[in-house]
Amino acid sequence: MFLDAIKHFVLKKRFENKLDQPLALQYNGQISKVAVLLNETSAPYFDQLLQSLIKNGILATDVHFLIYKSKKDRKAPLPPTFFGNWEMNWQGAWLPGHFLSWAKPNYDLLINFFEEGAPLLCLASHDTKAGLKVGLSSTDHRLNHLMIGTSIQKPETFVKELFTYLPLLKIQS
Repeated sequence: MFLDAIKHFVLKKRFENKLDQPLALQYNGQISKVAVLLNETSAPYFDQLLQSLIKNGILATDVHFLIYKSKKDRKAPLPPTFFGNWEMNWQGAWLPGHFLSWAKPNYDLLINFFEEGAPLLCLASHDTKAGLKVGLSSTDHRLNHLMIGTSIQKPETFVKELFTYLPLLKIQS
């Protein structure tokens, strides 16, 4: 418990240092491959978020979810859609695991669908290669290119607003 608190503090400092680097907007002109980063509290909206993306022309096979879990259940293995503190060492480097395999491809769009995230969740967002990063307005503004002011309880509204703004950014979905 005490070591987890120290590790949390160390990772938070590393996160603050990484955010000093500017966030570059690089997209290929269309949205086909989507990554969605959630935490445990936003995981119940998984299905609604997926259905909203499908309604807007994104194929279900092109949407990749990853959920941050703060505590690992030692008895049951986690499915490949979960990651947590155990996948990062004390120096702030990612260890082989679910996150590295998820973050390996380049995505056209990263959706940060979480409110005030843990430092590791924010580091995961920062380290994911995506042309456009979009999130809720309640998250750190340095994580996203576009922030949408809606509640986490309304994933359909979030996606609707996202696809309203994409043509204004000259990104084709």
